[in-house]
Amino acid sequence: MFKNKDIVLLSNKKKIFLICKKIKLEGRTLEIGPGTGNLTIGILNKIKSVNRFEAVEKDPLLASILIKRTCINNKIKVTVTDIIRYPISKFVTVVGNIPYSISNSILRKLAIEGKNIKYQYLMLQREVFETLCDKGNFKGKIFTTFYKIKKLVYLLGEDFRPNVKVQSVFLKMVKKEVKINKVLKDFIFKNYDTINYKEIFQKQIGRRIKKNLRNVRSNELMLFYALIFKHVKN
Repeated sequence: MFKNKDIVLLSNKKKIFLICKKIKLEGRTLEIGPGTGNLTIGILNKIKSVNRFEAVEKDPLLASILIKRTCINNKIKVTVTDIIRYPISKFVTVVGNIPYSISNSILRKLAIEGKNIKYQYLMLQREVFETLCDKGNFKGKIFTTFYKIKKLVYLLGEDFRPNVKVQSVFLKMVKKEVKINKVLKDFIFKNYDTINYKEIFQKQIGRRIKKNLRNVRSNELMLFYALIFKHVKN
């Protein structure tokens, strides 16, 4: 059907209806990877005014189909580009059927660049969702510190076209109000894949801070990690 293996479209109409029912829009809304618009049409029905909804699709063929399906609707702006290069700071709500191969990159971008994003409704592989919610691992500790994460809809491989072997979760992430130096927060999200427990608890992280950041004290980062891992009382 599609040469790009990352192109997987949600096709189960009952699940699409259920997902659209769960989505609550606020402020400017961005849809990532709308594909041919199966979710987009339902989202448009929730939009009440123009210039409040943008969809970013990387694949030109899918984008052309989406534009044809929504051409009579002036509430949506479709942009053909890579979401990794697209500015997202003006949005409050994000909806996305994220390509699983770059889910980590998109999650990191939303955390670092989405300063006004409060609500994220994302389709993720089940294993990724479980990792984000698992406070027993480092990545889960970080995301559950900054976000309230909730599963909304569970999806099987047969709910997509073409069928996939993995199971998926449509989730909601709500940003928590965490008082933290922005430079420090950006450092945490940029490096959560490479920072390990040994660095944190043996205070080796201080050396990395001095090399990467000038306006964040190493004890500030140590304190924050200690709060996350319950080594000090807040």
